[in-house]
Amino acid sequence: MYCCGCLDKLAIKESDGNKVKCPECRQVHVVPEKGVEDFKVSFTTKTLVEIFTAVDTENTPRCERCRVQKDTNAVFKCLECNKAFCKSCMNNHDEFITGHTIVDLTGNESHDMRRALETVKDRTINCSKHNIPLQIYCKIDRCALCATCYVIDHSGHDCMDINQAAQANVKQIGEVLIHGHNLLKHYEAAIHDTHETKDAMETKMDNAVDELTNDMNATIQHIRDTYTHDINTIQTNKDTCTKQTIAHLGFLELQKSLIESTMNQLSTVKEYGHSAELANMTPEIDSKLEIWKSVPDLRFDYTDLDNVLRRQAQKALKLEWQTLDLKEPKVEKEVEEDTDADYVNPYETPQKPPDHISG
Repeated sequence: MYCCGCLDKLAIKESDGNKVKCPECRQVHVVPEKGVEDFKVSFTTKTLVEIFTAVDTENTPRCERCRVQKDTNAVFKCLECNKAFCKSCMNNHDEFITGHTIVDLTGNESHDMRRALETVKDRTINCSKHNIPLQIYCKIDRCALCATCYVIDHSGHDCMDINQAAQANVKQIGEVLIHGHNLLKHYEAAIHDTHETKDAMETKMDNAVDELTNDMNATIQHIRDTYTHDINTIQTNKDTCTKQTIAHLGFLELQKSLIESTMNQLSTVKEYGHSAELANMTPEIDSKLEIWKSVPDLRFDYTDLDNVLRRQAQKALKLEWQTLDLKEPKVEKEVEEDTDADYVNPYETPQKPPDHISG
């Protein structure tokens, strides 16, 4: 989660100030008319943060409403009121207010946290218009409703109990998480393969540079400049290819991290999410399920690098035979053989690198 202050700073950095790029998923979102405070917030995540903040304290909290003794220790905290109370003040609070979420403050952080988490699923979410519990899910408008909203705005719509809608989405989240695990394995394998291919490529380039250097020293000064130029060219292409590979690895790592983050959020919502929020997540779940069902092609193509080696080998070979009656240089022969039929590309189906690293 991000505070409104940080989101405001991100929005200001944009050219018109009406958009903000999510620091996590990198997607651009339009800022609501009322500002970043009006962004949709996950009820479950927000509640968990409030619970962690309330329980995780180094000092013993004091009652903020006690009129008897100002130094009375607090034993409860109301998340809605954001106030800590002693037992007496808590009783007064409960006489006038109902439906608020109360967290124990016994001083035992583990115990308090466990008790607080148990309250998340049972926490009541009221309709923002009528201040009564959300109990119905409208399949037509895909939103959670209170009884009054149903009568006024959704009468005749195909609706269902909000708990049934929530359970259906819990099942969908489980399927999304399965696909997420498969995607993680796919990205991990691609990262491992790309590391191996990168190492092999760098070794191959280093060997080519060494061989070319040895051949250059064995020939006359007349072709020394040509060999030096060839070495520099290969080294440049090596650096370029290495940068592209590193960029590709960065892309793979980022996507893997985003999937892990999304899975963590979905797991939290699945475990502790309120039925209303789970029901309202239908569009997001359907979208994520559709995207994650499709396994992307993460292979990286090194064909251009092999073409560079072939051209350099042919150029050097032609120059040597035209200049001196020398036998075919060893490195050129090896490179040419590597780029012929016996050469095995790291991936069976060549594919151009993604647009984000093609430059």
